Formats: sequence, structure tokens, C-alpha cells
Amino acid sequence: DLRLEHVYLREGRILVIDCVEFSDAYRCSDVALDLAFLVMELSVRGRDDLVESLVAGWLEVTGDEQALPLLPFFGAYRAVVRAKVAGMTLMDPAVEPGERATLAQGALRHWLWALGRLVPRGEGPALLGVGGRPGTGKTTVARFLEELGWVVVRSDVVRKELAGLEESERLDPGAYDLGSRERVYGASFRRAGALLSAGKRVVVDASFTRDAWRVELLELAARYGVPCSFVRCIAPDSVVEERLSHRTGDASDADFQVFLKALWERESARTAPLVNVVGTGVSLDEVRERVAQLASELP
Repeated sequence: DLRLEHVYLREGRILVIDCVEFSDAYRCSDVALDLAFLVMELSVRGRDDLVESLVAGWLEVTGDEQALPLLPFFGAYRAVVRAKVAGMTLMDPAVEPGERATLAQGALRHWLWALGRLVPRGEGPALLGVGGRPGTGKTTVARFLEELGWVVVRSDVVRKELAGLEESERLDPGAYDLGSRERVYGASFRRAGALLSAGKRVVVDASFTRDAWRVELLELAARYGVPCSFVRCIAPDSVVEERLSHRTGDASDADFQVFLKALWERESARTAPLVNVVGTGVSLDEVRERVAQLASELP
């Protein structure tokens, strides 16, 4: 039972507690099953970077490459057990309401993580943020992903719905201040979470120009135990200016002046490895092909 909560770092030493010492028979099991437990617990918490280090170190010591294909299945088994335990615990009448909600979210997170390992690649629940400055092709990329089976949450549409307006109606500039934008991101992320709960592959189409919003999406994915990536759309200024000058009847109110002011904040160490750049200043067929290639590489 090599669980995350049983592994401690103390004075530079790794300590493992709660070992099964009362029965020699119970101490005999597939070592890959124990490794898979820790792999699952790290991954469920969004730390796949530590999973890579752990598995690499384990391979260096054991050389047991034949165990690697078993890790997803073993991890799914461990996740299902954790989900079941959480589900049984939350049915106890003595459990406080706050703890009950935490247990329910934990059970869902483990179920979704297991589902992602048991279905064919590219069919499990996942979260993808499609961002970029106005006019760089975010919605076009999101539409291509929708054709591939993803469900899209578009922040421009959410913004108009929150204001009680039709998509083609224009908002007053005050609706784009930081506080209003934070509310739109919050509502968009809540919708994405509801879709993830149903096992969907979800795209959030928003600017994501601030790295804090990218981190927030990562944390949302971690709460649901699903993989998360980003697409950053870019295009030459001249192409963007032409696009925005011809845009009519769209949920977005952005013009070229908004584009010039909307700078992309540099990625942090946490988000940089997950950002894929897609240039949209080419033909639609080329963009569609690039999106299809990228989608095929996602978990």
C-alpha cells in the first residue's frame, strides 16, 4: 500500500510508514502494483512531472521494463478502490457535510482518472485551454476540435449570457474590466467541470493571456483527475487586423485596438511545458490538419 500519505521526507531521508508487517503472506504482491499506487496518487493530484521522475528512478534501480505496460491498468484498479472507499465513507451519517463534499469530489476524481486509463487513447475525459490574443483564431481551432468530439465552452458566449444579451449584442467596455473577466472565467470553468463530471473531453475557448488563468485551469483539471494542455493561437498582425475588420455578428466584441493591448503573459515553469503553439495565419485546411495532429497526441 505505497500511498502518497505514507511517504515522508525527513532530514533528507525517505520514510515509508504503515507497511504491512503483521503477515508475511500479505506482504507478497506484484511490486508493479505498489508502484502503480504511488503513480496514480501523484497523477491524480496533477503531478505527472513527479510520476516521470519516480518511474525513471524505479527503472534505473530495477530495470523491469516489462512492468511499464501494466502501470495504467494497475493504477486504474487502485483508483477505483480509492473511489469506492470514498463513496462508502461519505454514506456514513456521522460524516460532516463539508467532509462529505470533499469525499464526493475525491471519489469523482478517482473514477475519472481510472476511466482515462481504461478507455482507448483519445477517448477519456480531458481538459484543453485554447487561448491567444483576439483575432488569432481561437474559436476556429475550438470549432475544429468540436468536429473531433470535444465539447466547447466559449468564454465570449458565457460573457453575453451572464449579461443577459444575445451573442451579437455589444457589451459596454466596463464588462471587460479585470473583475468582470474573472467572473466569466469562473463561470466558464464551472461549466467545464460539470462536463468533465460526465466524462467529456472539454475545450475552454478563452484568451488565457494571464498565466494565472492557465494555472487555474490546471488546478481544475487536477480536481477532476484529468489531463490538461493548452493551445496558444498566433497570427501576424496584418492577418489579425483584416480578420477583425470583417468580423460581424460574433459573440466577441474585440477590435484591432483591443488586440494591440492584449499582450500574452509569459508562461510560468508550471504551464510552459503544456502550451502548444498553433499558427493560424495559413489556410484553414492547414490549421485543421495541425489541430488534428495535436489532438491525436493528447491523452
